[in-house]
Amino acid sequence: MNRRLFLNSSCLALFSAVFPVYGFTCKDISTEMSLIKKNLQHYFFSLSSAEAIGKKYLSSFDGGLNLRFELQCFLNDKYGGALSTYDNNEFSKVTEKIIRNDFKQKDTCIVDGWLLSITEANLCALCVLIES
Repeated sequence: MNRRLFLNSSCLALFSAVFPVYGFTCKDISTEMSLIKKNLQHYFFSLSSAEAIGKKYLSSFDGGLNLRFELQCFLNDKYGGALSTYDNNEFSKVTEKIIRNDFKQKDTCIVDGWLLSITEANLCALCVLIES
């Protein structure tokens, strides 16, 4: 588990260094977040449960990272574009496909005893960060 957390936090740090080189920016994060929140509310049966999992997941990271930006960039990369560009149904379909692919590639983590795809864990973390 510790190596997995180290790897995840290393990947997040790498994303922050790589994306600006390729011209990727998240310009208006607050507007993006409000649109993403609508998709998350539609996707998760209970946002409070997702937030609880997200808090546990976030507690494993160093507080020095700008996690909101890092997670948004990570997820934008997974989704092939800004999460806010998807409507609710499309977001759900794409998310299920990405999660299935994560499990096939064994790109998973354990959070509070639950085996989650890395995308699920990041979406839960994003629920927490949107509220903060």
